[in-house]
Amino acid sequence: MDVEQVIQAKYRALSVRLDESMLRLWLATEAQALGRGGVSRVARVTGKSKTTIYAG
Repeated sequence: MDVEQVIQAKYRALSVRLDESMLRLWLATEAQALGRGGVSRVARVTGKSKTTIYAG
């Protein structure tokens, strides 16, 4: 399982349980952990905008 598949699986599990603020925080944390290009990768996998991720 590659990194993007793992993030997608986590997103599916968490998106129904977290409110919008906490979801943004989690998205930003995942992106930061990936380093350069992380925001783009998380946005692509989750369907969330880069602006939403940066807001986290």
